[in-house]
Amino acid sequence: MLQELGQGNPLAGFGRGSSDSHQQDPTEPSFGATTFGADGTGELERVASHRVHAGDSGYLDGGIESVQDVALATTGQQDRMAPCVPKGLTPYERMVLFPFGEWFDR
Repeated sequence: MLQELGQGNPLAGFGRGSSDSHQQDPTEPSFGATTFGADGTGELERVASHRVHAGDSGYLDGGIESVQDVALATTGQQDRMAPCVPKGLTPYERMVLFPFGEWFDR
């Protein structure tokens, strides 16, 4: 599958942009969740898989930014967590989701 490297989780945009059954956005303040970053830092890697454990790129794998943020959240250190940065669709995701342009498909 063609992926746009360096764009975070390469499949997340499909869920954000195409799901009719998943209308609740857990990053919205009204949801009430504690959000955190998963894009990587100079020392920690980004999440690149939808799985919790993927060997080296899942949300709770060692060396991944999100596992540090989960540890901080569960020990009352939310002020030290990386912020959640909302993502838009990548050019590849736009091409797949809206092959005739967004004006046509929405």
